[in-house]
Amino acid sequence: MIFFHAHAQTLPVRGHIYDSQTRQPLAGVILTTKTAQQVGKSDAKGYFEISSDQPDGQVKATLPGYKSQIIKINANQNELNVQLEADGVSLNEVRVAGYSENKTSKETAGGFH
Repeated sequence: MIFFHAHAQTLPVRGHIYDSQTRQPLAGVILTTKTAQQVGKSDAKGYFEISSDQPDGQVKATLPGYKSQIIKINANQNELNVQLEADGVSLNEVRVAGYSENKTSKETAGGFH
């Protein structure tokens, strides 16, 4: 009698993460499991590599300023392209002030009268 032991093969899943509007690669995107365990992070070119045996067959991609996204991991799929959408709600507010000492407030754009 011959017995064969079948082992589940865990192949790496590779991919790139881009900004959905600009198509620019996103660095520093954190990839986590449902239990918030970090399993990967995108590099300066948006490239990442994780194991295909993720619990629930999915990981969450998170980057400040972008909406988090659930990525479905399929063992038969070894190359992924992920696009994250900018999250206008979480972007930091920017204030710009301009002053000119040689002009009155009436002559300065946005000046108070």
